[in-house]
Amino acid sequence: MLTAVGRVVATALGVALLLMLADYAMRLSDDGMRWLSAGLLLAAVVAAAYRWLAPASWRGVTPLTVAQQIQDARPTLGSRLASAIEFLQQRIDDPSAGSADLRRAVVVNTTAEVEQLDLEEVIDRRPLRRAGQWLAACLAIAVVFGVADPSGLKTAAARLVAPWSDQNWPRRNHLSVVEPPTRIARGQSFEVRVEETQGRGLPTDLRVQYRTRVGGKTRLEEQPLPAAGDAVTLLRENVRQAFAFRVTGGDDDTMPWREVEVVDPPQVSGLTLDATPPDYTGLDPRTLRDEDRVLEGSRISLEAVAEEPIESAELLVRIDGEQEELPLEVTEQTLAALPDAWVPATTGSSPLAVSYRLRITSRDGLRGQSKPRLLRVEPDTPPSVEWIEPTGEALVTSRAVVPVRVLAEDNLAIARAELLWRREVETDPLAQFEPDDEQNDGPAQQPADKQPEQPAERIAIYTGPEAPPHLDSLPWDAPADSRELAHDFELEGLGLEPGDRVLISVEATDFRPGVGATSVPRRIVIISDEEFESRLADMQSDLVQDLSRLLTEQREARVAAGELGIDREASPRTTPQTLDRLSALGFEQLRINQGVSDERRGAAARAGELLSELRRNRQDQPELEQQLESLRDELRRLADGPLASAGRELAAARRAAEEAAGQADNQPNKEAEASVNESLAGAAGQQDRAIESLEQMVERMSNWSDYQRFAQELSELEREQRELRDETSKEAARAAAAGRQTPERAAARAKLRAAQAEIAKRFGKLQDAMRKAADQSQSQGAPSEGQGGEPSDAAQALADALAESQDNATRGKLQEAERQLGAGQLGRSAGEQESAADDMRNMLETLRDRASSDPKELVEQLRKAQEKLAELQEKLDNLQQDADKPGQQRDRQKLADQTERMGRKLDRLGAQPSGESTQQGAQSMEQSAEQSRQGESGEQKLADAQEQLKKAQEQLQQEIERQELAQALRVLDRLAGRLPAYIERQIKLLEGTVGADQEAQAGAAGKDFEATVDELAAGQTDLREDIEVARRNVAEREVFELALRGAVSDMDQAIERLEADQVDRPTQQRQYAALQRLKHVSDALQMNPPEDEEEEQQQGGGQGQGQQGQQPPPSPIDVAELKMLRLMQLDVNAQTRSLEAEAADRRIEPAAARRQADDLSGRQQRLGELVQELIERMNERQTNPGELPDDAT
Repeated sequence: MLTAVGRVVATALGVALLLMLADYAMRLSDDGMRWLSAGLLLAAVVAAAYRWLAPASWRGVTPLTVAQQIQDARPTLGSRLASAIEFLQQRIDDPSAGSADLRRAVVVNTTAEVEQLDLEEVIDRRPLRRAGQWLAACLAIAVVFGVADPSGLKTAAARLVAPWSDQNWPRRNHLSVVEPPTRIARGQSFEVRVEETQGRGLPTDLRVQYRTRVGGKTRLEEQPLPAAGDAVTLLRENVRQAFAFRVTGGDDDTMPWREVEVVDPPQVSGLTLDATPPDYTGLDPRTLRDEDRVLEGSRISLEAVAEEPIESAELLVRIDGEQEELPLEVTEQTLAALPDAWVPATTGSSPLAVSYRLRITSRDGLRGQSKPRLLRVEPDTPPSVEWIEPTGEALVTSRAVVPVRVLAEDNLAIARAELLWRREVETDPLAQFEPDDEQNDGPAQQPADKQPEQPAERIAIYTGPEAPPHLDSLPWDAPADSRELAHDFELEGLGLEPGDRVLISVEATDFRPGVGATSVPRRIVIISDEEFESRLADMQSDLVQDLSRLLTEQREARVAAGELGIDREASPRTTPQTLDRLSALGFEQLRINQGVSDERRGAAARAGELLSELRRNRQDQPELEQQLESLRDELRRLADGPLASAGRELAAARRAAEEAAGQADNQPNKEAEASVNESLAGAAGQQDRAIESLEQMVERMSNWSDYQRFAQELSELEREQRELRDETSKEAARAAAAGRQTPERAAARAKLRAAQAEIAKRFGKLQDAMRKAADQSQSQGAPSEGQGGEPSDAAQALADALAESQDNATRGKLQEAERQLGAGQLGRSAGEQESAADDMRNMLETLRDRASSDPKELVEQLRKAQEKLAELQEKLDNLQQDADKPGQQRDRQKLADQTERMGRKLDRLGAQPSGESTQQGAQSMEQSAEQSRQGESGEQKLADAQEQLKKAQEQLQQEIERQELAQALRVLDRLAGRLPAYIERQIKLLEGTVGADQEAQAGAAGKDFEATVDELAAGQTDLREDIEVARRNVAEREVFELALRGAVSDMDQAIERLEADQVDRPTQQRQYAALQRLKHVSDALQMNPPEDEEEEQQQGGGQGQGQQGQQPPPSPIDVAELKMLRLMQLDVNAQTRSLEAEAADRRIEPAAARRQADDLSGRQQRLGELVQELIERMNERQTNPGELPDDAT
């Protein structure tokens, strides 16, 4: 029975614990489930009682059942124990029980047997123990549950035992809505925050339910919400009607429905935005439209008016998907404005699209918004600059004027434009490794460091007004300022030489200021006069070919017109073939006219381009210039006259032919046919005039082309001859080094001799062609003669060049050089080659009929002419000594011819007074020769010629001095133009050094200090190199050379200290000293005459020089040098006083003081020498005022 009870209790307790744990875990909220759990517990208890308790209570515990249990445990007893129990329960006298003795014996024997048994072993206690174990386990679980969560155990038991009670589990999830609005504006977004108040995180099944009324019916809508963290934002956009909502999730479904009322939002009744453009634009403020544009940097102010009192307002600005809120200041109940101006800005060169709207909040928290507006922010981009001219790389001479034209555009206005130019520094990486000559067997040179890029110099080509012009508004889709800027870039005076390259670009600045420039610089390549002559000859040749082609085409067109006229005489009726032939003739005539008159590629344009090239490069060839100008004008007249008339006549013939061919009755139209013949004849006549004009132009240009070809070929021969001379000299050195004859040396000499023979052969052919052309010029007359039958300058130059080559025996020198090469006389051959090359150079200068463009070379040419003139004087002296010698007229005439050519040469060299005197001397010699032929002595004429040549020699010396002085002025003017930039650079370097020193003293020198000092050292080095170049350029003017040498020395000391990272006072003193020297040179080169002197010159004009006893004014160079000497003397005085003060105060070491004193003494001595030289030179000019150059005053 105890076992049964234990089992029933264990079962009841176990089932109860299981149901309570399930309820605890699942938090059952359904009452039905609670009743079901209670029913399950009751059923389990009933079942257990029925299973174990009922049988135990029915059977009970009797002696017989115990006996049977013992018999089962001891089978040896059989059934005797049960029988004994039954016998004991019977009456002894029971007649049905049998023998009493027998029963008594069984009882006694069984009792004796049972007493010997251990009855404790017979009892089975295992069921009871198992029941106890189950019960203990259930109790243990209940205890653990109760210890872990006592309230949970209590709640679970109460919910299980009393399912009818309102006992509920406490919730795990506690959802709440943070300050849910009860009213929102229509169209506004509904936004609330849902939180888990216990910090357990939002449940994964979080959902929001919306309840609305649609058409009188309630509509329920449910949406899942993302569960992340302890809170989530609930958003419902563009709400148009009232609704209710609640949030459920996890075990929290207790949130009540929350009603939200939807009302009309607060309205913006007025919104005004005013844009004020940047001050530099000069534009007036204006009110913005709903869609508008503003310039970057404009200040935008806003004023808004609401229909009801507002609490706050914001301007919502959306740019590239990102929104920014600009708070407004509420000034009155219904007014709001931006406290600070809104300045939208772009992030690059592209316009910026901005969307904005106003949001206002009423006093009760309702929000309203204005409709979105669009604003396009236009960037104030720098000006754009595009090339017009030059279109590409320009090849010009060093004194050319390069036309520069650009198209500059800006959205507002252009304030300034500058032309930037700099020399292009270019190194040949292969040439750096080449040996000097073939004998250099040493190691190849290492590549030199790349030369630094030189700073660009600036030339102002446009300066606009101080403020931009007033505009009502900007033309957003087109530039407000578009202008073509032109400038003539003067190359003369820049010190350029053939082979130099100059890069130019144009920068334009607006009023912001923004700077725009041409995208790609244009390169200007400096070529020599010879190279230009070659290019000019090629261009002339191309023009002649074009004219020849046009002439051929015009002749063919004339033949076609004549054939058509002949055919019409045979068959006067107009046929379709006639119309076709007239159309073809008209088209061909139009094409010929375009070939002449086309503005870009026509022959007239080509002639104008040639003329522009000639003038642009400042080639002193007046006859060629006149020839090209005449050709251009003739071609224009030809295009406007005969060619245009021929085209009109052919068009008229075509129209008349169409009228004749379109006769309706197929009858001949005599009037139209006659008109066709008349127009065709008129066109033929105009074509004949055009052919005649083209033939004359081709003939003249062919002659000029021949002259240019002669000069080009002669220049090429001179170049090859000088190269051969150089190679001959090198071969002479190699032969001397070898010491003996070798096959290699013999082969080399043979090659040289063959090359010399080829040059001699080509020179002979050229000489013959030139002689033929000169003979044709004399015989033809018109093509090569000027007014009055005098030979043209070109023909005269050709004749003079031939005469020079004959007088100098140039051809013989070339042949002699060839013979000497064959004989192995390399040294003598090189001398003959040098002399022949010089003769070719003289011929070339004579043939070109102009002086050299290089001032130094011109002075050298004048000195050579001076030597030639001296030789003519010596020959004239010899003739005077042999005046009585018979047959002298030929020598006199020959010397007269030579003197006349020398006069023309002096004219070409620009020494006209000396040339005139020389020509007068030649005339006197001719008269003397004529007198000699007539038997007279002519000695007086020879004496007159001698006086004229002496005068010419003096005039030539004056011209040489004038050219030297003019060259010096050009050099100093160039230096004066560059000094302001040098001074500015030195000032910036000094300021940088002072700034670095201040940082170092303040302890603020960071990691960039060394880089800054290195940059200062590099900048000082670059400037030092520029000053050194300037010093070498003025080396002939010792005063300025001395001043610049001092500046270079000061810079060297500053560089040395900067490279050692020393930016202290001594470094600054050296930089300042260099700066002062540069300023002194700049001040000295300000060559403006004093005001009183200017007034005297204006009042007296040019009469002062002609008055007796009046001293000529000093040369500007003398004045500049005197000013420079004075400034240098003041500098020496100041340094002397400073040295004396330092020595007196013992602030300088004695040794250093002596060195400085010696340096000052040397400088003082040199200044004294320069002053003495200047005084002597000025005294000499005052003694000989005629030597003062005209342009030196």
